[in-house]
Amino acid sequence: MAAERIFTIWVESMVGVLSAPRIQDPNHPSELSKIFRYIIINHPEKLLGTLKAHWSYYNCGTSPDMNSGITEKLSEVLIPCTNAGWQELRETFLPLKELETHCSQFVNPQIFPFLTLDGATSVEAWKFLKILGVGVELNLDFYLEILLRLEESETSSPYRIYEEMQKKIWANSTSTDLEHVQDVIRDDCRLCTPTTHDGDHWISSIQCVWDGPSYLTVKYPLLPNLRDGNNPTLTAFFVDTLEISSVSYRDLLNELASMQKSSDTMPRSTKETENIRDIYTRLQAMSSSLSPLQFENVRNSFEEDGLVYDAHRPAWVSSSSCLWSKDAQIPGKVTILRQYGDLKDSFVGTLKVKIPDLGLLVDELSRVGSAHLSVDDVKSLIWQINSFSPSRKALEKLKTLPIFPDSAVLRVKNEKFSIIDRQPWAQAFEGKIDILDFKLEEVRRLQPFLSCFELENRYLSRVVREISSFQGENEEQSRTRTRQLRSRAHALARCAAHFGSPRICDDNQFIYQLLLQGEVYETDGIVTNLVHTQCSETVTIEVDRRKLHIAEDSKTLKIYVPKGRKDQELCFLQHLPTKLFNQVIMGYKTGNSTLASDSEAVRIAAALFNSSDEVVCDLLDDAGIIPVPYPDGFDIRAYEQSTTESTPQHAEHSPVNSQIESRSSTREERRQSPEQISSPGSRLLSSTPLSSSYRTNYRGATPTEYRRLINNVIAAAKSKKGGFPTRGAFNLDVLLNALPIDSDAGPISYDLPFGVRIENQLAHDMKAGAAGELYVFEILSRLETRLPGFGRGNWQSTIRRYVKVHGDYDDMEAWNGAETADITYDDKDGELTKLLVENMYLDDIWIGATPKYYLEVKTTTKACGTRFFVSKSQYQRMERMRLTKGLASSEVYIILRVFNLGKETIDMRVYVDPKGIEEGGDLIFTPESYSVLPAGSTCT
Repeated sequence: MAAERIFTIWVESMVGVLSAPRIQDPNHPSELSKIFRYIIINHPEKLLGTLKAHWSYYNCGTSPDMNSGITEKLSEVLIPCTNAGWQELRETFLPLKELETHCSQFVNPQIFPFLTLDGATSVEAWKFLKILGVGVELNLDFYLEILLRLEESETSSPYRIYEEMQKKIWANSTSTDLEHVQDVIRDDCRLCTPTTHDGDHWISSIQCVWDGPSYLTVKYPLLPNLRDGNNPTLTAFFVDTLEISSVSYRDLLNELASMQKSSDTMPRSTKETENIRDIYTRLQAMSSSLSPLQFENVRNSFEEDGLVYDAHRPAWVSSSSCLWSKDAQIPGKVTILRQYGDLKDSFVGTLKVKIPDLGLLVDELSRVGSAHLSVDDVKSLIWQINSFSPSRKALEKLKTLPIFPDSAVLRVKNEKFSIIDRQPWAQAFEGKIDILDFKLEEVRRLQPFLSCFELENRYLSRVVREISSFQGENEEQSRTRTRQLRSRAHALARCAAHFGSPRICDDNQFIYQLLLQGEVYETDGIVTNLVHTQCSETVTIEVDRRKLHIAEDSKTLKIYVPKGRKDQELCFLQHLPTKLFNQVIMGYKTGNSTLASDSEAVRIAAALFNSSDEVVCDLLDDAGIIPVPYPDGFDIRAYEQSTTESTPQHAEHSPVNSQIESRSSTREERRQSPEQISSPGSRLLSSTPLSSSYRTNYRGATPTEYRRLINNVIAAAKSKKGGFPTRGAFNLDVLLNALPIDSDAGPISYDLPFGVRIENQLAHDMKAGAAGELYVFEILSRLETRLPGFGRGNWQSTIRRYVKVHGDYDDMEAWNGAETADITYDDKDGELTKLLVENMYLDDIWIGATPKYYLEVKTTTKACGTRFFVSKSQYQRMERMRLTKGLASSEVYIILRVFNLGKETIDMRVYVDPKGIEEGGDLIFTPESYSVLPAGSTCT
């Protein structure tokens, strides 16, 4: 055989006779020969047989013709001998039994590119074709080819092929294999969507996400649609092998963009609206992992593509057109808080949707000129700005802009318009003057906004003067009303002193004497004109003849009131108290009868005219009105006698007068029964009457009775044995005050020590106050730790002279210096400060401090919870000395509340820095009246 082979080689080399068709081009070894090119072109069905017949020749080990160039050319040849028709040789497979068996599990082998071979030879004999790319193994290429044929098959389990592929990858695969799998499935769209309703669809892997909402349309979510979502093999194939990620922020943005473009379907269904909301929720959850650049991409997409869905309109809007608010109304803006309240981080944090703060609203209103805002738009913005209670500085940029609506016109601040604060006047001037387009109640609510523009002089109550006059001679002096005025002269004089009337500076009885000689007339001759003056233009209107006219000269005061019962009642309830206080007491000549210069003062004056004689003093004391240093000289009997002699009976005929007369007669009868009078207690210091223990028939009090009280006060102070009230979590005072009080308790061993109050009000109050101050002075003088230098010189109250009735104090001189507090103490050694720290009134920061103390004593015969009053100067001193937390001050103000005066349970409560502790709730201050109510009190 060897000799024969050598001969064959010799013949081939010497003579050129070939034993097989030449496969290589002699001149180009990597190219196919002419004869093979002829076979491929004209008889491709002969190619495989030719290769098999001469394979040993072509693949000879000594001189192989099958170089890489030749094998590549042959593997690319299209051959017809396959089940699937013409195929490149490298895309075919040998019909090995193992391959056919596995193929049949997925697709019909008749559609698979198995080679059609000569049946005379074993399939095994054709395995040489492997070198030309023909598949002979159960590898990834085999399964990928099955995957390519699945679309033609009716198999019901296309996903099993993915599992087989993943198992092969786990068993033996390279990075090249993985890339090939990824390329085929991506480029040939070999990923089957597991739908159950309209058949399977084949898509590219780049069209899928692994996990995402099932409603996605721009990407297909695999996991939600898998029948077996817990299959780890499939999970590994899709996530690890194909590297399909879960839904990204970009996918969600594209989904929103797709929804936004399909605007022809709006308004959207509830389900679609829920899907939109779900996308916003998912974006919010993703925000923590986004990079700054991704954040910017999200913001740009929402802004440029308008991806915020407003279900209320419905419409898609940009993020800059949104406001994070429920009810803000800004032209061109959409409020989204009600729709997406739980997505604040997404809209406000990520998308920078603005919360409509004051600055934003002011900026919007400042665009009134350029943005062509309507009157309604401007009014809406004004209301929203008003809700922030803005400062003048915050609205500075609006001061020169036309933002004040007047009907259908917007005006600037310096134009002519008025503001309603009196509805009858607005109606009277309707159509005659320009009025801001807000109703009375709206103006009241808009005060925070309007007050920023210095518009006080635009209000009707400021620009309208109410001028009254008396015309004609039809006047009748009212004896009852005149008596009513004069009986209130002393009370109104107290009001004048309390509210600082400038008319009593030179003569503190001027107001009193003027009112005491005043006369009240009933008439139909009152004429009232309203005069509106603005920008040098005056409009005058006569309104009615039923109000009030007050005429005053240097000696007399005449008050003209309407005759009608209804008009006269309204006059005394409203017009007279207001105008009497403004014009007579305060001396304001240009005001009107409806604008109260001090509403609290007018309220008190109105109450005085509509209350009985018995309660006048109590009413003033409860309001904290200070006393005056002269008695009430009005003699009702002398007045009645003089008017009876000089006034005909028929002059008093009206029902109002009759009612007042009857009520006054009853009061006079009560005045004649002194045994029925009970002392109301120390009203300067307390708002409630003395305990019933002090009901008495005595018209006065002797020094002995008062001395007995002083004895008891001193004894009570001594019983404290140098102790000082402690402030802490357990407060005995609160427990004591919570005990029920028997209002019918019998009197103690002594009678009323202060005297009957209505006989000498001021002396009564001063005696009570002096007794309370003595109690405090005795306590401080007997402290276990002595206060260095403390003595009578520290008791600087002008009423201390009353305690001289006691033998221990009969040599004490009256205090004639300036009174800043009842007791003062300059704590140079820090002993009082140390005591207050130890008893928890001051913090440890005060240790070593040496302030000056101002001690104000407030005394009551009732429980500690009783309301007490402070003067205006005391209140101002409290505010000035208010302590700053964490800092020691040079001055400290303290109120010492002495309660249960005259009882065995007399005690003292300490309020350090009373104005400061108001915030803690220990004291409740009432504005204007300067009344103070200890916390927990049931008093009102």
